[in-house]
Amino acid sequence: MKMHPDDLLDQLKKTAGPRKQKTLDLIYEVCREQYERGSRDFSVATIARIAADRGGPSKGAIHNTTGDDYKGLIKAWAEHTGGVTSPNW
Repeated sequence: MKMHPDDLLDQLKKTAGPRKQKTLDLIYEVCREQYERGSRDFSVATIARIAADRGGPSKGAIHNTTGDDYKGLIKAWAEHTGGVTSPNW
């Protein structure tokens, strides 16, 4: 069963420290903005580029095993909005 991004964010933040909670909020916000602007691009590269401009994690940090929560949140947004995590354009 797919989890709504709001619910996943709440779940991930329960076990995260303050710094990671802030980063999860940032990734969530970037994904929400992608959705609101009508973009279907939820690739790690795109989300990381936007987040990094705001002090968020780099593409490499998200791709590391420690970035699994961030990848999960990005994937949840893509699934919730009909977006894609690996654009083919």
